[in-house]
Amino acid sequence: MNTNVLLPVVAAAVLLAGAVCPGAHAADLEREMEILNKAYKTIKKQVGDPAQKASTLEAVGRMKKAAIASGEGVPEMAREIPEAGRAKFLEDYKAAIAELVGQIDKLETAVSEGRLDDAAKELDAINESKRTGHSEFIKKDD
Repeated sequence: MNTNVLLPVVAAAVLLAGAVCPGAHAADLEREMEILNKAYKTIKKQVGDPAQKASTLEAVGRMKKAAIASGEGVPEMAREIPEAGRAKFLEDYKAAIAELVGQIDKLETAVSEGRLDDAAKELDAINESKRTGHSEFIKKDD
């Protein structure tokens, strides 16, 4: 079989699988969210301690990387959204992740500049975004 034909067909099938089965990336998304949450907890514990600046910045970096990767995922809840509204749901999800990344950037700047009170406020804003995002994009078990 000609591999020049097979490779594009396989690539298209993989991409289509993600579009048809939105939960296909749910495990990856869940893993990234766990990394994000663990980094958040680390930052929360040490954000007020100037001696922990380097460690806090490392955790912020992990948080940002996980948030960016999460934007590439598809929430499992997308499967339950009627096809007519799924594109809007995913667009809203990606916008929420982009906003989160922006908040993480502000947190990073505040920590880098030693503005620990501002960093704590940004962390609170991130936590609020987490609550809002979870209510909009995660199915609650009944």
